[in-house]
This record gives sequence, C-alpha cells and structure tokens, in this order.
Amino acid sequence: MARARYQEGTLGIEGKRSADRYYTRFRIYDSDGNSKRKQVTLGLVSKLSKREANKRRAENRRRADISATQDSRRSEGRDDS
Repeated sequence: MARARYQEGTLGIEGKRSADRYYTRFRIYDSDGNSKRKQVTLGLVSKLSKREANKRRAENRRRADISATQDSRRSEGRDDS
C-alpha cells in the first residue's frame, strides 16, 4: 500500500510535556528535481493554537519556496535581484 503524500508538509508536536513545540516538515525541490527535507520549529504549544501554528507553517513553506527559487537562479547565473 502506498504512503500518503503530504505536499504541503506536516504539522506535529514534539518535546517534553512542559516544553511541547509545534514543528513542520516539508520538502524543498530545486530546479534539477532533487529534494531536501526541512524541519522548522514553529513555537510552543502552550503559546500557539493549532490554527496559528498552521498559519505559521504556511508562511514558512512560502518563504522556503521563494529562497529555493532564488538559490537555483543564482546557481544557474540568472539572478534577477
């Protein structure tokens, strides 16, 4: 049976009870089609609701996509900035 594909990444909780943290994991693809896995800590569970953590996850994913695009342009010598 094939595994589910999380194209926008996953949101999870890790840590000890007093310091549980939300994290997100996702893949970044470069222009060659190669991928890198990335994990970003979003904040403490005691300070964020799940809805706020999901908003931060989307923002981090957008930033990672933009930086990956800029990095691939630099490596190809096509830096537009």
